[in-house]
Amino acid sequence: MELFIGILWQSFCQQMTEEIMDVVRTVAAKYIMKCDDDTFVRIDAVTAEVNKIQSGRSFYNGNVNHDHNPLRHGKWAVTYEEWPEEVYPAYANGPGYIV
Repeated sequence: MELFIGILWQSFCQQMTEEIMDVVRTVAAKYIMKCDDDTFVRIDAVTAEVNKIQSGRSFYNGNVNHDHNPLRHGKWAVTYEEWPEEVYPAYANGPGYIV
């Protein structure tokens, strides 16, 4: 199993999305794990979970949020131009996730 470990600095949500998509397009790895720089990762546990995945199957793991509403005010506000819907699709957030 190949592991790609990198640090992605987040300043804005869009920048993070673009950086992750760049990694997905350019790194020849079966799975990519994104995690915060202050996160302790148990590589043995991650490897065990990834090894359970059937060949050819997709995998998206993390703290998955369902039916969350965008914040419209404050530091992390999302404008209607950025996201016009009232509810986000399911997404993983938190200290890390695997795609």
